[in-house]
Amino acid sequence: MKTTGCFAILQKELIHMARDPMTILFSMLPPIIQVIAFGYAINTDVRNLTTVVYNQDARQAGRELIHTFENTGVYKIVGNVWSHDELIRALVEGRAVVGIEIPPDFSDRVHAGESAAIGVFMDGTNNTIALQAMSTAKGIGLSSLTQRLSRLTGEPEPQSPIDVRPRVLFNPDLLSAHFFVPGIIGVAIQLSLTMLVAFAIVREREVGTLEQLMVSPATRLALLIGKVIPYVFLAYAEMGMLILVMRFIFGIDIRGSAFLLFGLSGIFALAVIGIGLFISATAQNQLQATQMAVATLLPSIFFSGFIYPRDTMPALFYGVSYFLPLTYFLDILRGIVLRGAELRNLMNTVFPLSAMALCLLLLSVFKFRKRLD
Repeated sequence: MKTTGCFAILQKELIHMARDPMTILFSMLPPIIQVIAFGYAINTDVRNLTTVVYNQDARQAGRELIHTFENTGVYKIVGNVWSHDELIRALVEGRAVVGIEIPPDFSDRVHAGESAAIGVFMDGTNNTIALQAMSTAKGIGLSSLTQRLSRLTGEPEPQSPIDVRPRVLFNPDLLSAHFFVPGIIGVAIQLSLTMLVAFAIVREREVGTLEQLMVSPATRLALLIGKVIPYVFLAYAEMGMLILVMRFIFGIDIRGSAFLLFGLSGIFALAVIGIGLFISATAQNQLQATQMAVATLLPSIFFSGFIYPRDTMPALFYGVSYFLPLTYFLDILRGIVLRGAELRNLMNTVFPLSAMALCLLLLSVFKFRKRLD
Protein backbone atom coordinates (compact mmCIF):
# COMPACT_ATOMS: atom_id res chain seq x y z
CA MET A 1 0.00 0.00 0.00
CA LYS A 2 1.50 3.32 -1.11
CA THR A 3 1.66 6.23 1.31
CA THR A 4 2.87 8.86 -1.12
CA GLY A 5 1.85 12.33 0.01
CA CYS A 6 0.87 11.19 3.53
CA PHE A 7 3.28 13.63 5.18
CA ALA A 8 1.95 16.50 3.09
CA ILE A 9 -1.65 15.70 4.05
CA LEU A 10 -0.63 15.41 7.69
CA GLN A 11 1.06 18.80 7.54
CA LYS A 12 -2.02 20.32 5.90
CA GLU A 13 -4.34 18.96 8.61
CA LEU A 14 -2.08 20.25 11.38
CA ILE A 15 -2.08 23.70 9.80
CA HIS A 16 -5.87 23.56 9.45
CA MET A 17 -6.25 22.62 13.13
CA ALA A 18 -3.88 25.40 14.17
CA ARG A 19 -6.00 27.91 12.25
CA ASP A 20 -9.16 26.76 14.00
CA PRO A 21 -8.30 26.79 17.72
CA MET A 22 -11.94 27.12 18.77
CA THR A 23 -12.74 23.64 17.49
CA ILE A 24 -9.88 22.18 19.51
CA LEU A 25 -10.99 24.16 22.55
CA PHE A 26 -14.57 22.90 22.33
CA SER A 27 -13.30 19.36 21.81
CA MET A 28 -10.97 19.30 24.82
CA LEU A 29 -12.39 21.63 27.46
CA PRO A 30 -15.99 20.40 27.90
CA PRO A 31 -15.05 16.74 28.55
CA ILE A 32 -12.54 17.79 31.22
CA ILE A 33 -15.07 20.04 32.94
CA GLN A 34 -17.79 17.40 32.68
CA VAL A 35 -15.67 14.63 34.20
CA ILE A 36 -14.71 16.85 37.14
CA ALA A 37 -18.21 18.21 37.67
CA PHE A 38 -20.07 14.93 37.25
CA GLY A 39 -17.57 13.10 39.44
CA TYR A 40 -18.46 15.40 42.31
CA ALA A 41 -22.13 15.86 41.56
CA ILE A 42 -23.32 12.33 40.79
CA ASN A 43 -24.20 10.53 43.98
CA THR A 44 -26.74 7.71 44.07
CA ASP A 45 -26.91 7.70 47.88
CA VAL A 46 -30.26 8.94 49.09
CA ARG A 47 -29.64 11.77 51.56
CA ASN A 48 -31.36 14.91 52.77
CA LEU A 49 -34.83 14.11 51.44
CA THR A 50 -37.01 17.16 51.92
CA THR A 51 -39.50 16.22 54.62
CA VAL A 52 -42.47 17.97 56.19
CA VAL A 53 -43.93 16.95 59.55
CA TYR A 54 -47.50 17.01 60.80
CA ASN A 55 -46.85 16.55 64.51
CA GLN A 56 -50.07 16.34 66.52
CA ASP A 57 -48.12 15.29 69.61
CA ALA A 58 -45.81 18.09 70.79
CA ARG A 59 -44.49 16.11 73.73
CA GLN A 60 -41.05 14.59 74.19
CA ALA A 61 -41.67 11.24 72.50
CA GLY A 62 -42.96 12.99 69.39
CA ARG A 63 -39.97 15.31 69.29
CA GLU A 64 -37.62 12.36 69.83
CA LEU A 65 -39.16 10.60 66.86
CA ILE A 66 -38.63 13.62 64.60
CA HIS A 67 -35.00 13.97 65.73
CA THR A 68 -34.44 10.28 65.07
CA PHE A 69 -35.64 10.59 61.50
CA GLU A 70 -33.49 13.66 60.94
CA ASN A 71 -30.37 12.17 62.54
CA THR A 72 -30.30 9.32 60.02
CA GLY A 73 -29.19 11.85 57.39
CA VAL A 74 -31.78 10.51 54.96
CA TYR A 75 -34.49 12.98 55.93
CA LYS A 76 -34.16 16.74 56.05
CA ILE A 77 -36.99 18.44 57.93
CA VAL A 78 -37.86 21.57 55.94
CA GLY A 79 -41.01 22.59 57.75
CA ASN A 80 -44.14 21.74 59.68
CA VAL A 81 -47.70 21.50 58.37
CA TRP A 82 -50.88 21.80 60.35
CA SER A 83 -53.24 19.37 58.65
CA HIS A 84 -53.23 16.14 56.69
CA ASP A 85 -54.44 17.94 53.56
CA GLU A 86 -51.57 20.42 53.81
CA LEU A 87 -49.10 17.53 54.11
CA ILE A 88 -50.44 15.89 50.94
CA ARG A 89 -50.44 19.24 49.13
CA ALA A 90 -46.74 19.69 49.93
CA LEU A 91 -46.04 16.38 48.21
CA VAL A 92 -48.22 17.23 45.20
CA GLU A 93 -46.48 20.58 44.75
CA GLY A 94 -43.06 18.96 45.01
CA ARG A 95 -42.05 21.01 48.07
CA ALA A 96 -41.38 17.77 49.93
CA VAL A 97 -40.61 14.16 49.10
CA VAL A 98 -41.63 12.67 52.45
CA GLY A 99 -44.36 13.60 54.89
CA ILE A 100 -44.43 12.29 58.47
CA GLU A 101 -47.71 12.32 60.39
CA ILE A 102 -47.60 11.73 64.16
CA PRO A 103 -50.96 11.10 65.89
CA PRO A 104 -51.97 13.05 69.01
CA ASP A 105 -51.86 9.97 71.27
CA PHE A 106 -48.34 8.94 70.20
CA SER A 107 -46.62 9.69 73.53
CA ASP A 108 -49.36 8.07 75.57
CA ARG A 109 -49.12 4.83 73.60
CA VAL A 110 -45.32 4.73 73.71
CA HIS A 111 -45.19 5.21 77.47
CA ALA A 112 -47.97 2.67 77.95
CA GLY A 113 -45.98 0.11 75.95
CA GLU A 114 -48.66 -0.07 73.30
CA SER A 115 -48.15 0.01 69.55
CA ALA A 116 -48.05 3.61 68.33
CA ALA A 117 -48.80 4.07 64.63
CA ILE A 118 -47.28 6.86 62.57
CA GLY A 119 -47.87 7.66 58.93
CA VAL A 120 -44.98 8.12 56.50
CA PHE A 121 -46.13 9.39 53.11
CA MET A 122 -43.67 9.24 50.22
CA ASP A 123 -43.59 10.65 46.72
CA GLY A 124 -43.24 7.48 44.67
CA THR A 125 -42.44 9.16 41.35
CA ASN A 126 -38.78 8.24 41.93
CA ASN A 127 -38.99 4.58 42.88
CA THR A 128 -35.37 4.39 44.07
CA ILE A 129 -35.81 7.23 46.53
CA ALA A 130 -39.14 5.87 47.77
CA LEU A 131 -37.71 2.39 48.39
CA GLN A 132 -34.72 3.67 50.34
CA ALA A 133 -36.84 6.12 52.30
CA MET A 134 -39.26 3.34 53.19
CA SER A 135 -36.44 1.02 54.21
CA THR A 136 -34.89 3.69 56.43
CA ALA A 137 -38.21 4.54 58.03
CA LYS A 138 -38.79 0.91 58.95
CA GLY A 139 -35.23 0.14 59.94
CA ILE A 140 -32.55 2.61 60.94
CA GLY A 141 -34.70 5.42 62.29
CA LEU A 142 -37.05 3.29 64.36
CA SER A 143 -34.28 1.04 65.67
CA SER A 144 -32.49 4.16 66.92
CA LEU A 145 -35.71 5.35 68.50
CA THR A 146 -36.27 2.15 70.49
CA GLN A 147 -32.68 2.30 71.73
CA ARG A 148 -33.06 5.92 72.77
CA LEU A 149 -36.32 5.23 74.57
CA SER A 150 -34.65 2.32 76.36
CA ARG A 151 -31.88 4.63 77.58
CA LEU A 152 -34.39 7.21 78.73
CA THR A 153 -36.58 4.80 80.68
CA GLY A 154 -33.81 2.49 81.91
CA GLU A 155 -35.89 -0.48 80.88
CA PRO A 156 -34.97 -3.23 78.40
CA GLU A 157 -35.37 -2.28 74.76
CA PRO A 158 -39.04 -2.56 73.87
CA GLN A 159 -40.31 -4.81 71.18
CA SER A 160 -41.05 -2.53 68.20
CA PRO A 161 -43.35 -0.03 69.95
CA ILE A 162 -43.62 2.02 66.75
CA ASP A 163 -45.91 0.83 63.99
CA VAL A 164 -44.70 2.50 60.79
CA ARG A 165 -47.36 2.65 58.12
CA PRO A 166 -45.68 3.81 54.92
CA ARG A 167 -47.83 4.91 52.04
CA VAL A 168 -46.38 5.50 48.59
CA LEU A 169 -48.27 8.15 46.63
CA PHE A 170 -48.49 8.72 42.84
CA ASN A 171 -46.60 5.50 41.91
CA PRO A 172 -47.74 2.84 44.38
CA ASP A 173 -46.21 -0.01 42.36
CA LEU A 174 -42.82 1.79 42.36
CA LEU A 175 -42.33 1.28 38.62
CA SER A 176 -39.15 2.91 37.33
CA ALA A 177 -40.77 3.73 33.97
CA HIS A 178 -43.13 6.14 35.70
CA PHE A 179 -40.13 8.17 36.82
CA PHE A 180 -37.90 7.99 33.74
CA VAL A 181 -40.34 8.13 30.81
CA PRO A 182 -41.75 11.64 31.55
CA GLY A 183 -38.19 12.83 32.10
CA ILE A 184 -37.06 11.39 28.78
CA ILE A 185 -39.70 13.51 27.06
CA GLY A 186 -38.05 16.69 28.35
CA VAL A 187 -34.55 15.49 27.44
CA ALA A 188 -35.65 14.46 23.92
CA ILE A 189 -37.31 17.82 23.24
CA GLN A 190 -34.27 19.76 24.43
CA LEU A 191 -31.86 17.64 22.39
CA SER A 192 -33.80 17.82 19.13
CA LEU A 193 -34.74 21.50 19.35
CA THR A 194 -31.28 22.69 20.37
CA MET A 195 -29.61 20.81 17.54
CA LEU A 196 -32.14 21.81 14.89
CA VAL A 197 -32.22 25.52 15.74
CA ALA A 198 -28.44 25.76 16.02
CA PHE A 199 -27.85 23.92 12.75
CA ALA A 200 -30.51 25.77 10.78
CA ILE A 201 -28.75 29.13 10.99
CA VAL A 202 -25.16 27.89 11.04
CA ARG A 203 -25.80 25.81 7.93
CA GLU A 204 -27.27 28.78 6.07
CA ARG A 205 -24.26 30.87 7.04
CA GLU A 206 -21.87 28.19 5.74
CA VAL A 207 -23.59 27.81 2.35
CA GLY A 208 -24.10 31.57 1.97
CA THR A 209 -27.91 31.63 1.89
CA LEU A 210 -28.14 33.73 5.07
CA GLU A 211 -26.67 36.71 3.22
CA GLN A 212 -29.31 36.28 0.52
CA LEU A 213 -32.03 36.44 3.16
CA MET A 214 -30.46 39.60 4.58
CA VAL A 215 -30.85 41.49 1.30
CA SER A 216 -34.50 40.41 0.99
CA PRO A 217 -37.32 42.79 1.98
CA ALA A 218 -37.80 40.90 5.26
CA THR A 219 -36.58 42.69 8.38
CA ARG A 220 -34.15 41.04 10.74
CA LEU A 221 -36.85 40.62 13.37
CA ALA A 222 -39.15 39.02 10.79
CA LEU A 223 -36.30 36.75 9.74
CA LEU A 224 -35.76 35.65 13.33
CA ILE A 225 -39.45 35.10 14.04
CA GLY A 226 -39.85 33.18 10.81
CA LYS A 227 -36.97 30.96 11.85
CA VAL A 228 -38.36 30.30 15.34
CA ILE A 229 -42.07 29.64 14.77
CA PRO A 230 -41.69 26.36 12.82
CA TYR A 231 -39.66 24.90 15.65
CA VAL A 232 -42.35 25.77 18.19
CA PHE A 233 -44.86 23.78 16.12
CA LEU A 234 -42.29 21.01 15.78
CA ALA A 235 -41.90 20.91 19.56
CA TYR A 236 -45.66 20.52 20.00
CA ALA A 237 -45.80 17.77 17.38
CA GLU A 238 -42.94 15.94 19.05
CA MET A 239 -44.56 16.40 22.45
CA GLY A 240 -47.81 14.92 21.17
CA MET A 241 -46.12 11.84 19.72
CA LEU A 242 -44.10 11.25 22.89
CA ILE A 243 -47.23 11.55 25.03
CA LEU A 244 -48.92 8.90 22.86
CA VAL A 245 -45.91 6.61 23.27
CA MET A 246 -45.97 7.14 27.02
CA ARG A 247 -49.69 6.37 27.19
CA PHE A 248 -50.08 3.41 24.87
CA ILE A 249 -46.68 1.70 25.14
CA PHE A 250 -45.79 2.30 28.79
CA GLY A 251 -49.34 2.63 30.09
CA ILE A 252 -48.70 5.92 31.92
CA ASP A 253 -51.79 8.12 32.13
CA ILE A 254 -51.74 11.88 32.61
CA ARG A 255 -53.27 12.40 36.04
CA GLY A 256 -53.53 16.17 35.55
CA SER A 257 -54.62 18.41 32.68
CA ALA A 258 -53.17 17.59 29.26
CA PHE A 259 -54.00 21.13 28.09
CA LEU A 260 -52.00 22.60 30.95
CA LEU A 261 -49.10 20.29 30.13
CA PHE A 262 -49.04 21.36 26.48
CA GLY A 263 -49.36 25.02 27.40
CA LEU A 264 -46.41 24.94 29.78
CA SER A 265 -44.41 22.88 27.30
CA GLY A 266 -44.45 25.90 24.98
CA ILE A 267 -42.58 27.93 27.60
CA PHE A 268 -39.91 25.25 27.80
CA ALA A 269 -39.70 25.10 24.00
CA LEU A 270 -39.05 28.85 23.84
CA ALA A 271 -36.28 28.54 26.43
CA VAL A 272 -34.61 25.73 24.48
CA ILE A 273 -34.98 27.66 21.21
CA GLY A 274 -33.26 30.57 22.93
CA ILE A 275 -30.32 28.28 23.73
CA GLY A 276 -30.21 27.08 20.13
CA LEU A 277 -30.25 30.62 18.76
CA PHE A 278 -27.45 31.67 21.08
CA ILE A 279 -25.37 28.70 19.94
CA SER A 280 -26.08 29.48 16.29
CA ALA A 281 -24.94 33.07 16.77
CA THR A 282 -21.76 31.97 18.54
CA ALA A 283 -20.59 28.88 16.62
CA GLN A 284 -18.48 29.28 13.49
CA ASN A 285 -19.50 25.97 11.92
CA GLN A 286 -21.73 22.95 12.44
CA LEU A 287 -19.04 21.02 14.33
CA GLN A 288 -18.76 23.77 16.91
CA ALA A 289 -22.55 23.98 17.09
CA THR A 290 -22.71 20.23 17.80
CA GLN A 291 -20.08 20.44 20.52
CA MET A 292 -21.75 23.41 22.18
CA ALA A 293 -25.18 21.73 22.04
CA VAL A 294 -23.80 18.59 23.69
CA ALA A 295 -22.01 20.73 26.27
CA THR A 296 -25.37 22.24 27.28
CA LEU A 297 -27.25 18.92 27.17
CA LEU A 298 -25.04 16.85 29.47
CA PRO A 299 -25.28 19.18 32.48
CA SER A 300 -29.03 19.28 31.96
CA ILE A 301 -29.21 15.48 32.11
CA PHE A 302 -27.06 15.05 35.21
CA PHE A 303 -27.89 18.17 37.24
CA SER A 304 -31.62 18.62 36.58
CA GLY A 305 -32.81 15.61 38.57
CA PHE A 306 -33.53 13.54 35.46
CA ILE A 307 -31.54 10.57 36.82
CA TYR A 308 -30.01 11.52 40.16
CA PRO A 309 -31.83 13.32 42.98
CA ARG A 310 -30.78 16.96 43.24
CA ASP A 311 -30.85 16.85 47.03
CA THR A 312 -27.80 14.56 47.06
CA MET A 313 -25.63 16.97 45.04
CA PRO A 314 -23.02 19.31 46.55
CA ALA A 315 -24.26 22.85 47.12
CA LEU A 316 -22.40 24.22 44.06
CA PHE A 317 -24.04 21.85 41.57
CA TYR A 318 -27.38 22.06 43.34
CA GLY A 319 -27.17 25.80 42.68
CA VAL A 320 -26.27 25.18 39.03
CA SER A 321 -29.47 23.16 38.60
CA TYR A 322 -31.54 26.30 39.16
CA PHE A 323 -30.14 27.76 35.92
CA LEU A 324 -31.21 24.82 33.75
CA PRO A 325 -34.61 25.02 32.00
CA LEU A 326 -34.91 21.22 32.10
CA THR A 327 -34.91 21.30 35.92
CA TYR A 328 -38.18 23.21 35.95
CA PHE A 329 -39.73 21.35 33.04
CA LEU A 330 -39.10 17.99 34.72
CA ASP A 331 -40.95 19.28 37.78
CA ILE A 332 -43.82 20.32 35.51
CA LEU A 333 -43.87 17.01 33.62
CA ARG A 334 -43.75 14.79 36.68
CA GLY A 335 -46.06 17.09 38.59
CA ILE A 336 -48.85 17.01 35.99
CA VAL A 337 -48.37 13.48 34.65
CA LEU A 338 -47.72 11.62 37.91
CA ARG A 339 -48.98 13.79 40.77
CA GLY A 340 -51.94 15.44 39.04
CA ALA A 341 -50.67 18.90 39.94
CA GLU A 342 -52.66 21.97 38.90
CA LEU A 343 -51.32 25.35 37.82
CA ARG A 344 -51.54 26.74 41.35
CA ASN A 345 -49.33 23.87 42.55
CA LEU A 346 -46.68 24.66 39.93
CA MET A 347 -46.34 28.41 40.20
CA ASN A 348 -42.95 28.17 41.95
CA THR A 349 -41.76 26.32 38.84
CA VAL A 350 -43.64 28.17 36.09
CA PHE A 351 -42.43 31.65 37.08
CA PRO A 352 -38.67 30.80 37.01
CA LEU A 353 -39.05 28.89 33.73
CA SER A 354 -40.93 31.79 32.12
CA ALA A 355 -38.31 34.30 33.27
CA MET A 356 -35.55 32.03 31.98
CA ALA A 357 -37.25 31.63 28.59
CA LEU A 358 -37.61 35.41 28.24
CA CYS A 359 -33.99 36.07 29.23
CA LEU A 360 -32.63 33.40 26.89
CA LEU A 361 -34.66 34.68 23.95
CA LEU A 362 -33.64 38.31 24.54
CA LEU A 363 -29.99 37.31 24.93
CA SER A 364 -30.03 35.17 21.80
CA VAL A 365 -31.80 37.88 19.77
CA PHE A 366 -29.23 40.46 20.89
CA LYS A 367 -26.36 38.11 20.06
CA PHE A 368 -27.92 37.18 16.71
CA ARG A 369 -28.47 40.80 15.65
CA LYS A 370 -24.96 41.71 16.72
CA ARG A 371 -23.59 38.80 14.67
CA LEU A 372 -25.55 39.93 11.61
CA ASP A 373 -24.20 43.45 12.01
